[in-house]
Formats: sequence, C-alpha cells, structure tokens
Amino acid sequence: MSNDKTDSEANEFIFGGFHRTSRRAISRAEAWALRLLPYDFRIERVPGHLNVADALSRLISKSQVDEPFDDENNKHMLYALDAATMNISWMEIQNASETDEELKEVSLGIRTGKWPDRLRRYEIQAKCLKTLHPLIFKDDLIVQPKKLRKKALETAHQGHIGCGATKRILREFFWWPNMAKEATGFVNKCETCLTISRKNPPIPLSSRELPNGTWEILQIDFLSIHGCGSGQFLLGVDIYSRY
Repeated sequence: MSNDKTDSEANEFIFGGFHRTSRRAISRAEAWALRLLPYDFRIERVPGHLNVADALSRLISKSQVDEPFDDENNKHMLYALDAATMNISWMEIQNASETDEELKEVSLGIRTGKWPDRLRRYEIQAKCLKTLHPLIFKDDLIVQPKKLRKKALETAHQGHIGCGATKRILREFFWWPNMAKEATGFVNKCETCLTISRKNPPIPLSSRELPNGTWEILQIDFLSIHGCGSGQFLLGVDIYSRY
C-alpha cells in the first residue's frame, strides 16, 4: 500500500474511500474515485502551512496556460442500479432504449431543438435532458423506455408497499412523463393490496329464537374454580329454562 499526502481536504474525503458509493455519479471527482478503486493506496491530509511543496507550487508562472483536464471525456456517465432495490439490469435498459421509437425521437429533439407536439412533456424538460446513446437522462435519472416501465413499477412495489414509498423508490432511479400518475394507478389496482386492505363487514347482530321446550338446546363450556374440588367443571345450561 502506498501512502500519498495531500493538503486538500476534499481529496482526502473523495480518494480516501469516504465518498459515497453512489448509484450514479457524473462529477469528475467521483469518476476519478471510482477509476482508482482497483489501486491500494491511502490518502493522508497535511495542512497547507505544514506542507513545503504547497509553497513551491505557488511559484509557477501565472502566464502558464492550464492544460485541459479530461475535456475530451466530459460526456461520461457512471451509473449503477442498486440490485437490492431495483431488479433491472443495465443491459436490459440499454437494449430496450435502442429499440424504443419514442426515445429515438427524444434524442433527435435534444440534438435539433425541434419537438413534435406528442413529445410536449419532454420538451418542457429539454434543459434537463441529455443523451448518451442509446440512453436518455433527465439530470442524473434514466428516462426509462416504455418496454421496461411496467417492470420498474412492479419492482418498486415489491413487498406491496404504499403508493408514496413506491414513487420514492422510482424517483431514485428513473423519470418518464406521468410516472407518478402511473405509479398511483398501478398501486391502486394491485389485487394483493386491495385484498389486504379490504375490511370484512361485521356480522349483524341477531337474537336467538327460544326453543319450544326444555332440553332442546343446551350450551356447554368448561368452568374453572380454584379451591373447589379438582377446580375443573363441565357446565351445561338449558336455553329454555336457563337452568
């Protein structure tokens, strides 16, 4: 294991393994942290006033032109679905996106800025949409292709959780027009949830008809009386005479 020192507290947090192992990451710092995971090293922070190299680094001529940092690869998108929550593979989403005609039109709209009326719900989100062929993203959420939307709803609703919890899980991974409305409709139509939530009506009270004579109807039960013989008795009551 190599021991590397830095005066940047942010680098210690990111490269020292304290950064979040997120489902999605599009920042350069997160990207570098993930790329360096195979290497065995430890980051140690040295405050700037104790770091001799820090003073020397400030002597670099101000006229020096900064070299571009990873500019040619600024369209990368690191994204991993949490298998414990969303049982949809990355390959499934890619394959479905390649054949989704609507997403193809959305990708064209992002590039050209021309949107047909049927894609109005996408157009109003145009500033947040980006494409990484064949995938479409809204900010850091995947625009789920139509073919997999029902599977996403079923997976988010595993355990037959409530409507709010189902929507919350979906919003961690996906976006598509009317997603919340579709989730509400899906949960409201879930047969298992309807069966569990259905309350059994109370049995209506009714008075029993008295028999026409004695010993026609008897009621029996066990009676416990401590300190009286064995303490266990079989009690019988005649409904007609109450004896």
